[in-house]
Amino acid sequence: MFLSFYPLANSVAQANAEGSPGSCDCATALPLVVREILSYGPTQAPEGFGLLQEIRARSKYSKTAFEQEHHSAWYLLHIQQDGDLTMDITAIDSNNDYDFLIFPYTDTASCRNIREEKLKAVRGNLSRNLKSQGNATGLSVESKFDFHEEGPGEQYSKSLPVKKGEQYLLVLDNVHDKGLGHRLSFSIVQDIRIEGVVSNDVGRTVKAEVVLLDGKGTTVSKTNSNAAGVYSLDTKIIPNMQYSLSFTSDSSFVASESINTMFMKGKNDYRQLRTVLPELKKGKKYPMGQILFEGNSAKIVPQSISSLVSLYHLMRRNKKLVIQIEGHINGVSSGLPPHLEQQLSEERAETVYKYLLRKGIEASRLSTIGRSKSQMLYPNPKNFNEQSANRRVEIKVLDF
Repeated sequence: MFLSFYPLANSVAQANAEGSPGSCDCATALPLVVREILSYGPTQAPEGFGLLQEIRARSKYSKTAFEQEHHSAWYLLHIQQDGDLTMDITAIDSNNDYDFLIFPYTDTASCRNIREEKLKAVRGNLSRNLKSQGNATGLSVESKFDFHEEGPGEQYSKSLPVKKGEQYLLVLDNVHDKGLGHRLSFSIVQDIRIEGVVSNDVGRTVKAEVVLLDGKGTTVSKTNSNAAGVYSLDTKIIPNMQYSLSFTSDSSFVASESINTMFMKGKNDYRQLRTVLPELKKGKKYPMGQILFEGNSAKIVPQSISSLVSLYHLMRRNKKLVIQIEGHINGVSSGLPPHLEQQLSEERAETVYKYLLRKGIEASRLSTIGRSKSQMLYPNPKNFNEQSANRRVEIKVLDF
C-alpha cells in the first residue's frame, strides 16, 4: 500500500462534488488499480504543485522532464496483469494543455528519488495538445517513440510493457492557470494472432476484406485474404472484451465471427478459422443471424453492432447493391395484437434502414418490409435462444 506522508489539504488532494479527487503531490498520489480497462474522472482541476515541487524548474532542455511543475496531479498505478499499457488523458477544457511523465515505483523512496533526479521517467509527452487532434494525450500502440518534446508534435507516446504486480507513478501537468480537470482511461492490451481461410458456399476461395471490430463496432485492425483465401492478422486487444471479425468481398454476402477473449494468458492464437461467404445472387434472401432485438422492441442487442457494421461495409464496397430489409418477430411470446406485431416487424427493419442512412448509404438502395410472425425460424420455440433467433432481420438482394 502506498503511504501518505502529508495531511490532505486543498493544495495536496482535492475532493468535492465538482469532480473526482486528485493529488498535487507524489507522496499522496491517488492509487488506481489497472486491469484490462479503467476510466477515472472527470477530475477537479489541479491547483499548483502541492506542498512539494517534485519536478523543479530547470533551464536545461529535456524530453524526459517538465520545465517545472505548474498544476500537477499524481497517480499511483497498480498493474494487475501482463501486457502493454495504453492511456488517454483528455482535458475537460479544450484550451488546457496537459503533459505527462511516468516513473517506475519501487518503494517509499521513489518520490524522493524523483525530486533528487535519481529516478528517470520511462514514458512522457510534453508536446502541445491540439484541439484538431482531440485535445488528448497518452500512450498508444501505434506510436513509435517513448518521449515527445515540447512544442507541436505527436500527442501520443509509445505504449508501455507492464507486468502484474508492478507499480508506476503518473504525473500530469497543466501549464495553464485557472484550468479545468481531466479524464483518464487506461487499458492493458495483449498480443493476438488470427489466421484463417475464406471461401464461398460452393467451395471456391475468396479474396475478402477482414476487419477486427471491438464491441462498439470500431475498427481495431484489418487485412485482406489473398487469392487462396488465406489471411493472418497480428494485433493487440483487451482481454475479456467483446470482439468480432467482419468479412466482405465484391461478389459475396457478409459474414461475421465472434472472437472469445476470455481468460487470455500470454501469446494467444486464433488459427484455422474457416469462414464461408455466400455468393451474391439477385433475388436471394440472406439471414443476418447476428442482428437480434430485445423482446417486443426494435432495439438491437449490443452484440449485433458488428453485424450492422459488416452490412454497412458490404453496401459501401458494392456501390450497385440494392437490398430489401425484412423485419421478423417471435410471435409465440409477444402477447401483442396482430396489428402491433406487424408494426414491430416493420420497426425492426426501419432500425437497420436508419442505421445505413446515417452511415451515408443512399435511400434509393434500401427498402423495408415487415413480415410479422409469418416466417419464424422456430414456429414453436423451446428456449430463449430460439425465441431470440426469431427476432431478426433478413436481407434480400434486389440488384447488384
